[in-house]
Amino acid sequence: MNRKSIFASVILCFCVACVSPEAATQQDESFTISLPQNSQVVEVTDKDVPPIFSFLLESDLVVIATAGKLTAIGLKVKRVPLEPSDRIVDMSDWMKGTVNSFQIEELLFAKDTFLSFELLSSKTLRTFETFRHFEDRKYGFLEYHRYLLFLKEIPKDDEIFAKLELDSTKTFYRAYEGATTIFPGPRDPIHGTYNVGLIDLSTGKHSELVDTIKQLCEALSPASNKERIANLKRLIRSSNEDLRKNAVYAIGYLEELERVNAFRK
Repeated sequence: MNRKSIFASVILCFCVACVSPEAATQQDESFTISLPQNSQVVEVTDKDVPPIFSFLLESDLVVIATAGKLTAIGLKVKRVPLEPSDRIVDMSDWMKGTVNSFQIEELLFAKDTFLSFELLSSKTLRTFETFRHFEDRKYGFLEYHRYLLFLKEIPKDDEIFAKLELDSTKTFYRAYEGATTIFPGPRDPIHGTYNVGLIDLSTGKHSELVDTIKQLCEALSPASNKERIANLKRLIRSSNEDLRKNAVYAIGYLEELERVNAFRK
């Protein structure tokens, strides 16, 4: 099943005049919802998936976790032996990447339980490890810093397991990198707003973005699709425009997912 067959075309027309705060109607593929005063009109379609919801669907896990020990990883077969007598040592074969251990503080989203309509709490993962190539300058992890992370599992057939000193029986993750950025405004590599799903919570920055992600994940955490949609409909009354966009698109996605699953039965 490709993404195009799942993503419904959903258009939200926000109306703020002469409608009670509780008013919410659905006709065909459009929703009309009353919003707080001075809210701007927002239109969301399947050609413009909100970045946060896109990152959720493309990630295997979304967590808040604390970085622990960092370990350097080298090649399995090293080209040059490391001799104690060497005055100038080429360490490149010993330092091809890093593995970071993490302790999970909060599991926000798990794609497998989401798509199988299971409770998020059924996931028991408490620790995990990430791998990053040294040449990947887009991000790094600082020990004891807390992060909100969109994680993608590294496939077992990835060349790193064949070439590097990594245990192929273990599961490693990397921070998901999307086509766009979840951060508001244009990309700003100088201040760390790459297209990578990583927020350093220890800096205290991007608190509104973090809150948006947490609210959206919480709304999607029940096993019941009906309950998820009810949660999302409450979010589209928010004064947070970004939260509204993601909630509206998520409703369309869930309704289409429900139709596809019903057709398969």
